[in-house]
Amino acid sequence: MFLLRLITCRLNVLSEFTQYYKGVVQPHNANKDANIASEVDLLMAANNTTMNYVRHHVTVEDVGKCISKMKLHKVAYLDNITSEHLIYGGPHLAVHLSLLVNSMMHHCFVPMEFCKGVILPLLKNKHGDATDINMYRGITL
Repeated sequence: MFLLRLITCRLNVLSEFTQYYKGVVQPHNANKDANIASEVDLLMAANNTTMNYVRHHVTVEDVGKCISKMKLHKVAYLDNITSEHLIYGGPHLAVHLSLLVNSMMHHCFVPMEFCKGVILPLLKNKHGDATDINMYRGITL
């Protein structure tokens, strides 16, 4: 009986957090995406005419620096890739990551998988009322 109540309680909490955080972030609709794309196009055109526009390029060294700043023992994301995979992946991985980022910038394309996140609720104050949903803030993995 206790186990059944525990499971029911956890499902209720899960449902409550899901409903609360579902309204926090909404994906763009097609019109919003088109508006953002036109704003970026205008900025790129303005940069191109007002200054010598130099296309951004992410170097292997840039990727290496970012990887070296990553912390160990952090939770994996939906793809099960942890910081350890990147840190111990070797120099060839940094080459491939820089190629990936540069091709994304060149083609102005971000895969849908890069736009997903998992929101975890964290208690703001451990001495506060843990049953009040407003006592939580969400962090995204």
